[in-house]
Amino acid sequence: MLPTSFSAPDRQRDIYVTGVSGRRPAIPTDWQALQQAAQSHLSAAAWAYISGGAGYGSTVRRNEQGFEQWRIVPRMLRDVSVRDTRIKLWGKQYDSPFMLCPIGVLEMAHPQADLAVARAAAEWCVPYIFSSQASVPMEVCAAMGKGTRWFQLYWGKSDELALSFVRRAEQCNCDAIVVTLDTTLLGWRTADLDLAYLPFLEGKGIGLHTSDRFSATLQAATQQPRPRYSTSAPNYMAKHSYLAVLSQTLPQWQFLG
Repeated sequence: MLPTSFSAPDRQRDIYVTGVSGRRPAIPTDWQALQQAAQSHLSAAAWAYISGGAGYGSTVRRNEQGFEQWRIVPRMLRDVSVRDTRIKLWGKQYDSPFMLCPIGVLEMAHPQADLAVARAAAEWCVPYIFSSQASVPMEVCAAMGKGTRWFQLYWGKSDELALSFVRRAEQCNCDAIVVTLDTTLLGWRTADLDLAYLPFLEGKGIGLHTSDRFSATLQAATQQPRPRYSTSAPNYMAKHSYLAVLSQTLPQWQFLG
């Protein structure tokens, strides 16, 4: 269950009450202002990697436009004194319809990287999706507390490494594998290319790889992309794991096995 103090009206009231004494939120509440504040605190390389897309960036813009098409539908004349955000997804109940998405190379944004996210997820009962390109091994993050967890898999050329990651996800009590299918080749990321910067070559974002017995070299740790997928790939993974297999990058999230 969510902590009893988890209330947007309470947070809003606290901001206004403390504002009487001249205090303002240290973290912007507007997402665009938050984005600008983040950019001011990050290095040029970190900002380029985290915020940038490939090519002209049209896919990033279309994703934002697509998300903007969704709306919260108000229903008037309803009792909202008690609100319930629980949902059921693939047979399991979740306290909230939100999950913390997998973000790689978090050490570029904060020295505590994935540990800070894992602690927050456990404290606030928010499901957390571990990243293949995490800065911290998933076992260390899982030790931060109980909670619902999935694992996002970049399925590179090494099936042994991919299956090893999945075994570790099982041991961390993950409920599902989220397979990223659109990285068959490294994207033409112009912001990174102009800075001639790839964080993995500096040993960043490879916490899972360097802690895995099937990843003994830097070349393996940078996860060579898998240039070919087929419809049999989900079946292969489902045969080797009891976890649900989902696709992150088909037109909609899909259950694959």
